[in-house]
Amino acid sequence: MQGQRVKHVLVGVGTVLALACTQPPNTPDAGSNNGVDAGASTPDAGANTSDAGVDAGTNGQCLGATAMQSAVAGPGVGPARAAVEAVLADVPVAGAVVGLAVGSRVAWLEGFGLARPQDGTAATPDTPFAIASVTKTLVAVVIMQLVEEGRLQLDVGVGQQAPALAGVVNPAFPGVAITPRMLLTHTSSLFDEPFTFDETYSSSGDATLSMRDFVLGYFDPQSPYWGTADMWWPNTPGTFSCYSNMGVGVLGVLAQEISGQSLETLMQQRIFAPLGMTRTSFFIRSYCDPALLAQGVAWNGTSFVPDNLGQGPQPEGHPELASGMLRTTAYDLLRFAMAMGNGGVLDGARILSDATVAQLFMRQLSGMEATCGDGRADPAQQAVLWFHFPDPQGNDWVGHYGGMNGVAAAMWLLAGDNVRYVVIVNQADIGAVGRIEVAMLENLAGILQQ
Repeated sequence: MQGQRVKHVLVGVGTVLALACTQPPNTPDAGSNNGVDAGASTPDAGANTSDAGVDAGTNGQCLGATAMQSAVAGPGVGPARAAVEAVLADVPVAGAVVGLAVGSRVAWLEGFGLARPQDGTAATPDTPFAIASVTKTLVAVVIMQLVEEGRLQLDVGVGQQAPALAGVVNPAFPGVAITPRMLLTHTSSLFDEPFTFDETYSSSGDATLSMRDFVLGYFDPQSPYWGTADMWWPNTPGTFSCYSNMGVGVLGVLAQEISGQSLETLMQQRIFAPLGMTRTSFFIRSYCDPALLAQGVAWNGTSFVPDNLGQGPQPEGHPELASGMLRTTAYDLLRFAMAMGNGGVLDGARILSDATVAQLFMRQLSGMEATCGDGRADPAQQAVLWFHFPDPQGNDWVGHYGGMNGVAAAMWLLAGDNVRYVVIVNQADIGAVGRIEVAMLENLAGILQQ
């Protein structure tokens, strides 16, 4: 069950994230629910009277009409910048953006190289890049917002909460309900059938198929989007860990069905607008000019070419938005990281309660050793769609990596401490992202002293 294209991969890079910072506070007792409140009431599934699969744009207002954020290089950035420039001189990366915050202070925000090599457009803090699986961290916030409101329950089957999802059942275990908690922790036993994903990529803009139609079709043997019999592992749901993009797609549709809004609208209203993320969207059509977007490229040994497997111009779209189709800027993504590192609030705008953020960051799979061995997820480090990354210095980072054709990205923060950072490059080179991370984090002393 292996495809040629690997979609939204969480890559476990073996980089040393060296940083002399204090250890975050001890996490609260997990208890029987792994510390996550399961929700207080049954949501009104009948409230969804509109077509939640219609993925709206941005209320008719296009993104990127004017430049919003210039580069920032605060005191002490010089050594880190020099180290990053040395990495970029050594590896063939077309364009990169980095952002680093200390507490609520943006300490460094800068672009390097070209966002669009075909026309010479520079990479800047305002350039929207695809971020692949880092998208999942924002989907987790929307799900937990619905939990906070009592509209979604983590330990009730998705089909019970949204009848449209009644087909999300492992046929080998028909009596075991697939719950949001399983989907949030990659333990649902659901597998990504790679060729089904490949056949529904759009190489000339946004997908025309809605996420709802694609996801529901994935579980319908009569649908052209059926995931085939290979889409389930032969393991009891909730007992086995294997990273699943489609599981996050199910969560996206669940949020739509419960709220009666598209996932784009939910995120615009609940995350992007409150945090001032003015250039973030799932859709190319949301931007005033598609030429604003970074082009996904690959190095062919002599030049940068579109990273599209011969399928046409970048960027590409896919109907399954939730697992990895967000586009955002280094500035916007850093603001999200800052809010999450600050207990769910930034500049007075709160997106989650402090307690819910702590629950979201809590390790969920203590003692679970079973895994499919695909190298994309370590059960011991699994939080609520986020992951922990303990470094050799004893720091406990929480965040996510992302990678697919034409992009590699990272967003990490020290929960309970004051460092947050993002790195994005416009090609599928997670190794380059890892080297940029190391270059940044090994040269933070001067920045932290300010």
